[in-house]
Amino acid sequence: MLLDLIADVVPAGVINVVTGFGLEAGKPLASSSRAIMQYASQNLIPVTLELGGKSPNIFFADVADANDDFYDRTLEGFTMFALNQGETCTCPSRALIQADIYDDADAIKIANDSLYGLAGGVWTRNGTVAYRASRDIQAGRIFVNDYHNYPAHAAFGGYKQSGIGRENHKMMLEHYQQTKCVLTSYATTAKGFF
Repeated sequence: MLLDLIADVVPAGVINVVTGFGLEAGKPLASSSRAIMQYASQNLIPVTLELGGKSPNIFFADVADANDDFYDRTLEGFTMFALNQGETCTCPSRALIQADIYDDADAIKIANDSLYGLAGGVWTRNGTVAYRASRDIQAGRIFVNDYHNYPAHAAFGGYKQSGIGRENHKMMLEHYQQTKCVLTSYATTAKGFF
C-alpha cells in the first residue's frame, strides 16, 4: 500500500484514506467540508473546497451512427466509471443513454437533478448538441467526447454543493489575493472642486 511506502516521509495524520458508501463516508466528509468553510469564515481565511458527486455521462444516439473508431472511443468512455473503483471525485457514476422516445432536454434535466455538480460528460458526433449540452449541464468541468482528461492549466471546481472556488488555473490565485487600488496625484495645485 502507498501509505506504507511513504510512512517515513509524511507525518502521521497528514494523509487519510476514507472508504465507504455515501451515507457512511460521503456525508461525514461533506459535513466536514462545511465545517472547514465555517471555521475559515470566522478567521476570514480564503478557502476553496471541492467535493465530488454523481457526475452524469450523457451518450446521445448519434454516437452509434457508425461502427468506427469514434464508437469504440465512446464505449471506452462508458467504462470510465469503473476506474479507481469509482472513487475518483469526477467519477461518471450516472450513465444517461438517449432513447428515441425522450427529448436531448430530459437528459439535461436528469443530469442536473443532483445536489452536486463537479463534472459531467457529453458524447455526440454533433457539434451543436455538444455545445448546448455542455453549456446546460450544471457542473464545473464538462468532458466532451472524452472523460478523465486533466490538463494542469484547466480550472477545476464544482457547482452547487460540489465546492466553492477553482483550482489549477491562474484564476485560482485570485481567491488568495487582495486587490489594492492606489490613486496617486502628482499635481501641485488645488483641484478646484467648486
